[in-house]
Amino acid sequence: MVLRKTMIWSCLVLAAVFAAGCQVRVEGPPRSEVVVVEEVRTVRGTAEIRTCPSMYCDVRMTVYRGWQVRVLGYRDGYAEVAVVDTHVRGWILTRMLY
Repeated sequence: MVLRKTMIWSCLVLAAVFAAGCQVRVEGPPRSEVVVVEEVRTVRGTAEIRTCPSMYCDVRMTVYRGWQVRVLGYRDGYAEVAVVDTHVRGWILTRMLY
């Protein structure tokens, strides 16, 4: 009986030593890089220029079909743009550009 208790305690101590040495590292998704370009594109229809590349960001202005924007970069399905006529800068969905 003593041998059995000794083996159980030894296994528990050994497991605790291994568990203390193990580390779990959780990282978020890889950050998406901004692809830098400089080109003039045309807006497909009514679209919103936002403060950041997300639907949850504030709207800076609304642009309409035919307006031109200078694309400064791309990230996560959005293009960072500057409106040619007003120079307002922000983010627009890339699918809204020709």
